[in-house]
Amino acid sequence: ILATVEVNPLTIYGSAATGQQVAGIMKDTLAGRVEFALVEPYVAFEVEGYRITPLKANHAPELEPLNYLISKDGATLLYAHDTGYWGEETWRFFEKERPRLQFASFDCTMGVLDSRKNHMGLKTALEVRDRLADIGCIDSSTICCVSHISHKAKMTYDEFAPIVEREGLLLAYDGMAVQF
Repeated sequence: ILATVEVNPLTIYGSAATGQQVAGIMKDTLAGRVEFALVEPYVAFEVEGYRITPLKANHAPELEPLNYLISKDGATLLYAHDTGYWGEETWRFFEKERPRLQFASFDCTMGVLDSRKNHMGLKTALEVRDRLADIGCIDSSTICCVSHISHKAKMTYDEFAPIVEREGLLLAYDGMAVQF
């Protein structure tokens, strides 16, 4: 007996440039399993009870990359991976809107190596955290985490974790769950 399985396609939300790349992949290998939804920077949209606000990232500008603020039930998290230090347009958004963050996850691809463009190192992640705190988006109750760590960091988890912890951050790991 053959059973019919209903496939709910995965929706990828992104910029027009990202959509063009996804379309090439979808037509050949993912047709019917993936769909694309165009979103605009700083224009919030709703998905299944979540309010999501795309933010311009500092990474591969030809792809118009985005980071995301995600809110539900009075809690807001910032997902800021695949980005260097944001441009002033993104900072103006934070200064105007002043979202109160319960959780923030920052790119730290480069570990202790310095990087401000495309990816961050710890020093830049701390600058982003501190500027968000100065604006009033982060306070002592906000859980801040670094993730998206790469082999480029040239450190093991065990070597990097105490450095990150001294700065008051969590270092993400596979399977990590955070409740806020």
